[in-house]
Amino acid sequence: MATRAQKVRLAIFFVAAASMLAVFVLLTAVRSVLERRDSYVIEFAGVSVGGLAAGAQVKYQGITVGRVVNAYISPHDVGTVVVEISVDPDKLQGALRRDTRAVIYNLGITGLKYVELVPGTNQGEKLPPGATIPAGETFLADLDRQAEILTGKMELLLDRAALLLDAPNRANLAATLAST
Repeated sequence: MATRAQKVRLAIFFVAAASMLAVFVLLTAVRSVLERRDSYVIEFAGVSVGGLAAGAQVKYQGITVGRVVNAYISPHDVGTVVVEISVDPDKLQGALRRDTRAVIYNLGITGLKYVELVPGTNQGEKLPPGATIPAGETFLADLDRQAEILTGKMELLLDRAALLLDAPNRANLAATLAST
C-alpha cells in the first residue's frame, strides 16, 4: 500500500510531466503559426493529382522548401485541379521566377506524390507571393507520349516483317534454299 508521501510525489510528477507536455505543444503551435510562409497556387489541367494530399512535400531541386496546403477542383474549369502550396521564403531566397514550373513526381513506390518546382532562368522576373506557378509536364505524361511513339514504331516494324514474310517471298526463299 502506498504511503501518503508516495502519493504526493506521484501527483507532483504527473503535474510536472503534464505541464512540460503542454508547454511543448504550445511552443510548437506558436512557432508554426508565427513562421513566415509564402503561398502560391498551381493549376494542373487534365492531370491526375491522386496521391497528392495536404501536407505533401514541395521540393526545389530536391530540397524540401514547403508543403501542399490544399487541393480542390477549379470553380472555373472542372478539368483543372488547383493546388495551394506554402513555401519557406528563407530557403528559396527569391529563386522562384516567372518561368519556374511545377511538376508532380512519385515518392518512391508508395503511390504518394510531391510537387517539384523546376527552376526557371536567372533572367526571369521574380515571382511574387500569391502568384500562380505554371504546371509543367508530368513524368507520367512524358512516359505516355514516349510509349505512343514506341507503339507506332513497333506497328511499322511488324507491318514490314509481315510484308517480308508474305506468300510470294516465302516461296522465293524456299526456292533459293532448295537450289543451294
